[in-house]
Amino acid sequence: MPAPLCHNLLISRYFLSNRRYIEIIADIFRVVVDIFEKSLIYLVEHPPGYHLLFPSHLDPARAHTT
Repeated sequence: MPAPLCHNLLISRYFLSNRRYIEIIADIFRVVVDIFEKSLIYLVEHPPGYHLLFPSHLDPARAHTT
C-alpha cells in the first residue's frame, strides 16, 4: 500500500510544479504584452523620424514658453 501513496504524492508534486511553471510563463507573457502595449503608445505619440521632419523649435505643440 505505501508504494501507490508515494507514487500519488510524486504525481501531485509534479502537477504542482508544472502549474507553477505555467504561472511563471503567464507572468512573463503579461510583462511582454505590457511592454509591447507601452511601446505602441510611445510610437503613436512619438513617431520615428518626427523630430527630423518637425524640429522642436518649429513645433508649436512643443514650444517652450520663457
